[in-house]
Amino acid sequence: MADDAGPAGGVSVMLRIRPRNAKEQEGDDCWSWSDDAIVEVGPSGNKRYAYDRCFAPGVGNKEVYECCGKPVVAGALRGVNGTIFTYGQTGSGKTHSILGVPSDPGILQRTVADIFAAVDERPDSNWTVRVSYMEVYNEEINDLLAAADGDDKRRGKNLKIVSDDPVKGAVIAGLSETAVEHATALLDRLESLLCCPGESARAYGSTEMNDKSSRSHTICKLSIDSEETFEGDGDDDLSRRVVKRAACLSLVDLAGSERQKSTGASGARLKEGSNINRSLLTLGRVIIPYRESKLTRILKQSLGGNARTTILCTMTTAPVHLDESLSTLRFGQLCKLIKNAAQENVQMTDKMVAARAAKESDMPNFKGSFLGRFPLVSADFWTSDHLSERSRSVDAMSGKRARQTRTMKRR
Repeated sequence: MADDAGPAGGVSVMLRIRPRNAKEQEGDDCWSWSDDAIVEVGPSGNKRYAYDRCFAPGVGNKEVYECCGKPVVAGALRGVNGTIFTYGQTGSGKTHSILGVPSDPGILQRTVADIFAAVDERPDSNWTVRVSYMEVYNEEINDLLAAADGDDKRRGKNLKIVSDDPVKGAVIAGLSETAVEHATALLDRLESLLCCPGESARAYGSTEMNDKSSRSHTICKLSIDSEETFEGDGDDDLSRRVVKRAACLSLVDLAGSERQKSTGASGARLKEGSNINRSLLTLGRVIIPYRESKLTRILKQSLGGNARTTILCTMTTAPVHLDESLSTLRFGQLCKLIKNAAQENVQMTDKMVAARAAKESDMPNFKGSFLGRFPLVSADFWTSDHLSERSRSVDAMSGKRARQTRTMKRR
Protein backbone atom coordinates (compact mmCIF):
# COMPACT_ATOMS: atom_id res chain seq x y z
CA MET A 1 0.00 0.00 0.00
CA ALA A 2 1.30 3.40 -0.88
CA ASP A 3 1.79 6.00 1.75
CA ASP A 4 1.97 9.60 0.61
CA ALA A 5 4.17 12.13 2.30
CA GLY A 6 2.07 15.03 1.20
CA PRO A 7 -0.59 15.93 -1.34
CA ALA A 8 -0.46 13.60 -4.35
CA GLY A 9 2.67 11.86 -3.00
CA GLY A 10 4.66 15.05 -2.76
CA VAL A 11 7.25 15.91 -0.15
CA SER A 12 5.74 17.71 2.83
CA VAL A 13 7.44 21.08 3.37
CA MET A 14 7.04 23.15 6.52
CA LEU A 15 8.54 26.43 7.71
CA ARG A 16 9.72 27.40 11.20
CA ILE A 17 10.43 31.04 12.01
CA ARG A 18 13.03 31.57 14.70
CA PRO A 19 12.60 34.49 17.14
CA ARG A 20 15.18 37.22 16.74
CA ASN A 21 18.22 37.03 18.99
CA ALA A 22 20.05 39.86 20.74
CA LYS A 23 22.17 40.64 17.65
CA GLU A 24 19.12 40.96 15.37
CA GLN A 25 16.97 43.56 17.10
CA GLU A 26 17.59 46.39 14.65
CA GLY A 27 15.23 46.91 11.71
CA ASP A 28 11.53 46.40 11.20
CA ASP A 29 9.97 43.15 10.07
CA CYS A 30 9.10 42.97 6.37
CA TRP A 31 7.17 39.76 6.84
CA SER A 32 3.68 38.60 7.77
CA TRP A 33 2.60 34.98 8.18
CA SER A 34 -0.31 32.62 8.73
CA ASP A 35 -0.60 28.90 9.49
CA ASP A 36 0.28 27.89 5.93
CA ALA A 37 2.19 30.80 4.35
CA ILE A 38 4.63 33.63 4.84
CA VAL A 39 4.48 36.91 2.92
CA GLU A 40 7.38 39.20 2.08
CA VAL A 41 6.01 42.74 2.31
CA GLY A 42 7.91 45.06 -0.04
CA PRO A 43 7.54 48.55 -1.54
CA SER A 44 6.85 47.10 -5.00
CA GLY A 45 4.36 44.49 -3.82
CA ASN A 46 4.00 41.38 -1.72
CA LYS A 47 5.40 37.92 -2.39
CA ARG A 48 3.63 34.92 -0.85
CA TYR A 49 5.31 31.58 -0.10
CA ALA A 50 2.91 28.75 0.70
CA TYR A 51 3.81 25.66 2.74
CA ASP A 52 2.07 22.71 4.35
CA ARG A 53 2.51 24.42 7.70
CA CYS A 54 4.14 27.60 8.99
CA PHE A 55 5.26 27.81 12.64
CA ALA A 56 5.36 31.30 14.11
CA PRO A 57 8.19 32.49 16.42
CA GLY A 58 7.77 31.07 19.90
CA VAL A 59 6.21 27.76 18.86
CA GLY A 60 7.81 24.90 20.81
CA ASN A 61 9.31 21.65 19.61
CA LYS A 62 6.29 19.63 20.72
CA GLU A 63 3.95 21.33 18.25
CA VAL A 64 6.58 21.16 15.53
CA TYR A 65 6.99 17.41 16.09
CA GLU A 66 3.25 16.72 16.14
CA CYS A 67 2.89 18.19 12.65
CA CYS A 68 6.30 17.51 11.16
CA GLY A 69 7.50 14.25 12.69
CA LYS A 70 4.66 12.18 14.09
CA PRO A 71 3.05 11.19 10.74
CA VAL A 72 6.43 10.09 9.38
CA VAL A 73 7.13 8.01 12.49
CA ALA A 74 3.68 6.39 12.28
CA GLY A 75 4.44 5.40 8.69
CA ALA A 76 7.81 3.89 9.66
CA LEU A 77 6.08 1.66 12.20
CA ARG A 78 3.98 0.30 9.31
CA GLY A 79 7.03 -0.39 7.17
CA VAL A 80 7.22 2.88 5.23
CA ASN A 81 10.65 4.52 4.94
CA GLY A 82 10.70 8.02 6.37
CA THR A 83 12.95 11.06 6.42
CA ILE A 84 12.74 14.30 8.36
CA PHE A 85 15.35 16.91 7.63
CA THR A 86 15.97 20.53 8.47
CA TYR A 87 17.24 23.16 6.03
CA GLY A 88 18.18 26.80 6.51
CA GLN A 89 20.97 29.27 7.04
CA THR A 90 23.46 28.76 9.83
CA GLY A 91 22.01 29.72 13.23
CA SER A 92 18.37 29.56 12.11
CA GLY A 93 17.29 26.78 14.49
CA LYS A 94 17.89 23.51 12.62
CA THR A 95 19.86 21.68 15.32
CA HIS A 96 17.52 23.05 18.01
CA SER A 97 14.59 21.53 16.13
CA ILE A 98 16.29 18.11 15.91
CA LEU A 99 17.97 17.89 19.35
CA GLY A 100 16.10 20.48 21.40
CA VAL A 101 16.99 21.25 25.02
CA PRO A 102 16.15 19.40 28.25
CA SER A 103 13.11 21.60 28.87
CA ASP A 104 11.88 21.22 25.28
CA PRO A 105 13.10 17.95 23.68
CA GLY A 106 13.56 17.94 19.92
CA ILE A 107 12.33 15.74 17.08
CA LEU A 108 14.92 13.05 17.80
CA GLN A 109 13.92 12.43 21.41
CA ARG A 110 10.20 12.56 20.63
CA THR A 111 10.66 10.15 17.72
CA VAL A 112 12.39 7.58 19.91
CA ALA A 113 9.69 7.92 22.58
CA ASP A 114 6.91 7.32 20.05
CA ILE A 115 8.64 4.33 18.45
CA PHE A 116 9.03 2.48 21.72
CA ALA A 117 5.59 3.47 22.95
CA ALA A 118 4.25 1.65 19.89
CA VAL A 119 6.55 -1.31 20.58
CA ASP A 120 5.25 -1.56 24.16
CA GLU A 121 1.64 -1.44 22.94
CA ARG A 122 2.21 -4.49 20.70
CA PRO A 123 4.06 -7.02 22.88
CA ASP A 124 2.96 -9.95 20.69
CA SER A 125 5.09 -8.65 17.81
CA ASN A 126 8.83 -9.14 17.55
CA TRP A 127 10.64 -5.82 17.12
CA THR A 128 14.23 -4.96 16.32
CA VAL A 129 15.42 -1.34 16.42
CA ARG A 130 18.95 -0.38 15.39
CA VAL A 131 20.60 3.04 15.25
CA SER A 132 23.49 4.50 13.27
CA TYR A 133 24.80 8.07 13.34
CA MET A 134 27.01 9.64 10.68
CA GLU A 135 28.16 12.98 9.33
CA VAL A 136 29.11 14.26 5.88
CA TYR A 137 32.04 16.61 6.44
CA ASN A 138 33.98 18.12 3.54
CA GLU A 139 32.46 15.40 1.30
CA GLU A 140 33.67 12.62 3.62
CA ILE A 141 31.36 10.24 5.49
CA ASN A 142 32.33 9.74 9.14
CA ASP A 143 30.81 7.35 11.68
CA LEU A 144 30.04 9.46 14.77
CA LEU A 145 29.17 6.50 16.99
CA ALA A 146 32.46 4.77 16.19
CA ALA A 147 34.36 8.00 16.84
CA ALA A 148 32.61 8.46 20.17
CA ASP A 149 33.05 4.87 21.40
CA GLY A 150 36.69 4.29 20.51
CA ASP A 151 40.09 5.77 21.21
CA ASP A 152 41.27 5.40 17.61
CA LYS A 153 40.69 8.79 15.98
CA ARG A 154 40.88 7.21 12.52
CA ARG A 155 38.12 4.69 13.21
CA GLY A 156 35.02 5.24 11.13
CA LYS A 157 36.59 8.01 9.02
CA ASN A 158 36.01 8.60 5.30
CA LEU A 159 33.65 5.65 4.78
CA LYS A 160 32.57 4.65 1.28
CA ILE A 161 29.15 4.04 -0.26
CA VAL A 162 29.38 0.57 -1.81
CA SER A 163 25.84 -0.06 -3.11
CA ASP A 164 22.20 0.95 -2.96
CA ASP A 165 19.56 -1.15 -1.21
CA PRO A 166 15.91 -0.79 -2.35
CA VAL A 167 14.75 -0.53 1.26
CA LYS A 168 17.72 0.79 3.27
CA GLY A 169 19.05 3.14 0.60
CA ALA A 170 22.79 3.79 0.39
CA VAL A 171 24.88 0.99 1.92
CA ILE A 172 27.99 2.39 3.63
CA ALA A 173 30.86 0.00 4.30
CA GLY A 174 32.04 -0.02 7.92
CA LEU A 175 29.19 2.08 9.35
CA SER A 176 28.44 0.85 12.86
CA GLU A 177 24.90 0.03 13.90
CA THR A 178 23.79 -0.39 17.51
CA ALA A 179 20.81 -2.56 18.44
CA VAL A 180 18.47 -1.14 21.09
CA GLU A 181 16.25 -3.59 22.94
CA HIS A 182 14.18 -1.52 25.33
CA ALA A 183 12.55 1.89 25.37
CA THR A 184 13.80 2.92 28.79
CA ALA A 185 17.32 1.80 27.97
CA LEU A 186 17.42 3.92 24.84
CA LEU A 187 15.86 6.98 26.45
CA ASP A 188 18.33 6.74 29.35
CA ARG A 189 21.22 6.39 26.94
CA LEU A 190 19.96 8.88 24.36
CA GLU A 191 22.03 11.79 25.62
CA SER A 192 25.19 9.71 25.97
CA LEU A 193 24.68 7.53 22.89
CA LEU A 194 23.55 10.11 20.36
CA CYS A 195 23.82 13.65 21.61
CA CYS A 196 26.91 13.88 23.78
CA PRO A 197 29.50 11.51 22.28
CA GLY A 198 28.17 11.77 18.76
CA GLU A 199 27.78 15.51 18.81
CA SER A 200 31.17 15.98 20.45
CA ALA A 201 32.67 14.08 17.52
CA ARG A 202 30.74 16.19 15.03
CA ALA A 203 32.50 19.08 13.32
CA TYR A 204 31.61 22.47 14.85
CA GLY A 205 33.14 25.89 14.41
CA SER A 206 32.57 29.52 15.32
CA THR A 207 31.56 32.11 12.73
CA GLU A 208 30.28 35.68 12.96
CA MET A 209 26.73 34.37 12.44
CA ASN A 210 26.82 31.49 14.92
CA ASP A 211 29.12 30.82 17.88
CA LYS A 212 28.56 27.05 17.52
CA SER A 213 27.99 26.51 13.82
CA SER A 214 27.50 22.94 12.54
CA ARG A 215 30.18 22.36 9.91
CA SER A 216 28.78 19.03 8.71
CA HIS A 217 25.50 17.36 7.78
CA THR A 218 24.46 14.66 10.27
CA ILE A 219 22.13 11.72 9.68
CA CYS A 220 20.69 9.63 12.50
CA LYS A 221 19.19 6.48 10.99
CA LEU A 222 16.80 4.21 12.88
CA SER A 223 16.19 0.80 11.30
CA ILE A 224 12.87 -0.67 12.44
CA ASP A 225 11.98 -4.32 11.78
CA SER A 226 8.87 -6.08 13.04
CA GLU A 227 7.37 -9.55 12.73
CA GLU A 228 3.74 -10.26 13.55
CA THR A 229 1.91 -13.61 13.49
CA PHE A 230 -1.81 -13.89 12.75
CA GLU A 231 -3.61 -17.12 13.58
CA GLY A 232 -6.14 -18.33 10.99
CA ASP A 233 -9.35 -20.29 11.35
CA GLY A 234 -7.70 -23.70 11.01
CA ASP A 235 -5.84 -25.74 13.59
CA ASP A 236 -2.71 -26.40 11.52
CA ASP A 237 0.25 -24.31 10.39
CA LEU A 238 -1.32 -23.71 6.98
CA SER A 239 -3.74 -21.19 8.47
CA ARG A 240 -1.01 -19.14 10.18
CA ARG A 241 0.21 -15.93 8.55
CA VAL A 242 3.44 -14.13 9.39
CA VAL A 243 3.89 -10.50 8.31
CA LYS A 244 7.34 -8.90 8.37
CA ARG A 245 7.87 -5.16 7.96
CA ALA A 246 11.08 -3.18 7.58
CA ALA A 247 11.65 0.57 7.44
CA CYS A 248 14.47 3.07 7.76
CA LEU A 249 13.73 6.36 9.50
CA SER A 250 16.34 9.08 8.94
CA LEU A 251 16.63 12.31 10.91
CA VAL A 252 18.85 14.74 9.01
CA ASP A 253 20.37 17.91 10.46
CA LEU A 254 21.85 19.78 7.51
CA ALA A 255 24.69 22.22 8.02
CA GLY A 256 23.57 25.79 7.48
CA SER A 257 23.81 27.52 4.14
CA GLU A 258 25.98 30.62 4.45
CA ARG A 259 27.61 33.52 2.64
CA GLN A 260 31.27 34.28 3.25
CA LYS A 261 30.49 37.98 3.62
CA SER A 262 28.07 37.27 6.48
CA THR A 263 30.13 34.65 8.30
CA GLY A 264 33.54 36.26 7.87
CA ALA A 265 34.90 32.78 7.20
CA SER A 266 38.48 32.20 6.09
CA GLY A 267 40.93 29.32 5.88
CA ALA A 268 39.43 26.02 7.09
CA ARG A 269 36.06 27.65 7.82
CA LEU A 270 35.91 28.95 4.23
CA LYS A 271 36.66 25.48 2.84
CA GLU A 272 33.97 23.96 5.07
CA GLY A 273 31.46 26.58 3.96
CA SER A 274 32.27 25.95 0.30
CA ASN A 275 31.63 22.20 0.69
CA ILE A 276 28.45 22.84 2.65
CA ASN A 277 27.12 25.17 -0.03
CA ARG A 278 28.12 22.77 -2.79
CA SER A 279 26.14 19.87 -1.31
CA LEU A 280 23.14 22.11 -0.55
CA LEU A 281 23.22 23.47 -4.11
CA THR A 282 23.13 19.93 -5.46
CA LEU A 283 20.28 19.14 -3.09
CA GLY A 284 18.33 22.14 -4.37
CA ARG A 285 18.28 21.01 -7.97
CA VAL A 286 15.31 18.75 -7.16
CA ILE A 287 16.02 16.37 -10.05
CA ILE A 288 19.17 15.32 -8.32
CA PRO A 289 22.39 13.97 -9.87
CA TYR A 290 22.85 11.70 -6.85
CA ARG A 291 26.49 10.81 -7.41
CA GLU A 292 27.56 14.44 -7.52
CA SER A 293 27.42 14.71 -3.72
CA LYS A 294 27.72 12.22 -0.86
CA LEU A 295 24.78 13.89 0.85
CA THR A 296 22.40 13.52 -2.08
CA ARG A 297 23.52 9.94 -2.67
CA ILE A 298 22.61 9.06 0.92
CA LEU A 299 19.27 10.88 0.61
CA LYS A 300 18.39 9.35 -2.77
CA GLN A 301 15.43 7.34 -1.47
CA SER A 302 14.15 10.34 0.48
CA LEU A 303 13.82 12.65 -2.53
CA GLY A 304 11.75 11.12 -5.30
CA GLY A 305 12.12 7.52 -4.09
CA ASN A 306 10.59 5.00 -1.70
CA ALA A 307 10.14 7.20 1.38
CA ARG A 308 7.78 9.53 3.14
CA THR A 309 9.64 12.81 3.56
CA THR A 310 9.11 15.99 5.53
CA ILE A 311 11.40 18.99 5.13
CA LEU A 312 11.47 21.62 7.88
CA CYS A 313 12.88 24.92 6.59
CA THR A 314 14.09 27.36 9.25
CA MET A 315 14.60 31.13 8.98
CA THR A 316 14.72 34.41 10.87
CA THR A 317 12.86 37.60 9.98
CA ALA A 318 15.85 39.84 10.77
CA PRO A 319 16.48 42.26 7.85
CA VAL A 320 20.23 41.59 8.02
CA HIS A 321 19.56 37.99 6.90
CA LEU A 322 17.01 38.80 4.19
CA ASP A 323 18.99 37.23 1.33
CA GLU A 324 19.56 33.97 3.23
CA SER A 325 15.91 33.83 4.27
CA LEU A 326 14.72 34.31 0.69
CA SER A 327 17.07 31.56 -0.46
CA THR A 328 15.60 29.18 2.15
CA LEU A 329 12.04 30.02 1.09
CA ARG A 330 12.83 29.38 -2.58
CA PHE A 331 14.42 26.04 -1.69
CA GLY A 332 11.25 25.04 0.13
CA GLN A 333 9.13 25.95 -2.88
CA LEU A 334 11.30 23.78 -5.13
CA CYS A 335 11.03 20.80 -2.76
CA LYS A 336 7.24 20.90 -3.01
CA LEU A 337 7.64 19.80 -6.64
CA ILE A 338 9.30 16.50 -5.68
CA LYS A 339 7.08 13.41 -5.98
CA ASN A 340 7.85 10.36 -3.86
CA ALA A 341 6.54 6.82 -4.29
CA ALA A 342 6.48 5.51 -0.73
CA GLN A 343 5.44 1.89 -0.27
CA GLU A 344 5.07 -0.39 2.73
CA ASN A 345 8.08 -2.72 2.82
CA VAL A 346 6.20 -5.91 3.68
CA GLN A 347 6.98 -9.59 3.38
CA MET A 348 3.90 -11.76 3.91
CA THR A 349 4.35 -15.49 4.51
CA ASP A 350 1.07 -17.34 4.14
CA LYS A 351 1.59 -21.10 3.94
CA MET A 352 -2.02 -21.84 3.10
CA VAL A 353 -2.16 -19.43 0.13
CA ALA A 354 1.28 -20.45 -1.09
CA ALA A 355 0.41 -24.18 -0.91
CA ARG A 356 -2.82 -23.64 -2.84
CA ALA A 357 -1.06 -21.52 -5.47
CA ALA A 358 1.70 -24.11 -5.84
CA LYS A 359 -0.87 -26.87 -6.33
CA GLU A 360 -2.78 -24.87 -8.94
CA SER A 361 0.34 -23.96 -10.89
CA ASP A 362 2.10 -27.33 -10.35
CA MET A 363 5.23 -25.35 -9.44
CA PRO A 364 6.09 -26.32 -5.83
CA ASN A 365 9.29 -24.30 -5.77
CA PHE A 366 7.82 -21.16 -7.32
CA LYS A 367 7.32 -19.29 -4.05
CA GLY A 368 10.68 -20.27 -2.59
CA SER A 369 12.66 -19.17 -5.61
CA PHE A 370 10.95 -15.80 -5.79
CA LEU A 371 11.15 -15.24 -2.04
CA GLY A 372 14.92 -15.64 -2.25
CA ARG A 373 15.20 -13.10 -5.05
CA PHE A 374 12.67 -10.60 -3.68
CA PRO A 375 12.76 -10.75 0.14
CA LEU A 376 10.57 -7.66 0.56
CA VAL A 377 7.47 -7.46 -1.61
CA SER A 378 4.01 -5.94 -1.45
CA ALA A 379 1.40 -7.54 0.78
CA ASP A 380 -0.71 -8.80 -2.14
CA PHE A 381 2.18 -10.51 -3.96
CA TRP A 382 1.35 -14.02 -2.77
CA THR A 383 -2.38 -14.01 -3.57
CA SER A 384 -3.61 -17.02 -5.54
CA ASP A 385 -4.71 -14.95 -8.55
CA HIS A 386 -1.35 -13.17 -8.72
CA LEU A 387 0.67 -16.38 -8.55
CA SER A 388 -1.56 -18.14 -11.06
CA GLU A 389 -1.11 -15.25 -13.49
CA ARG A 390 2.69 -15.35 -13.02
CA SER A 391 2.59 -19.12 -13.60
CA ARG A 392 0.67 -18.72 -16.86
CA SER A 393 3.20 -16.10 -18.01
CA VAL A 394 6.10 -18.45 -17.28
CA ASP A 395 4.34 -21.34 -19.12
CA ALA A 396 3.67 -19.11 -22.13
CA MET A 397 7.31 -18.00 -22.23
CA SER A 398 8.54 -21.60 -21.98
CA GLY A 399 6.23 -22.67 -24.81
CA LYS A 400 7.46 -19.82 -27.02
CA ARG A 401 11.08 -20.77 -26.43
CA ALA A 402 10.31 -24.45 -27.21
CA ARG A 403 8.69 -23.50 -30.52
CA GLN A 404 11.67 -21.30 -31.41
CA THR A 405 14.03 -24.22 -30.68
CA ARG A 406 12.08 -26.63 -32.91
CA THR A 407 12.05 -24.08 -35.73
CA MET A 408 15.83 -23.63 -35.53
CA LYS A 409 16.39 -27.41 -35.59
CA ARG A 410 14.27 -27.80 -38.73
CA ARG A 411 16.36 -25.13 -40.43
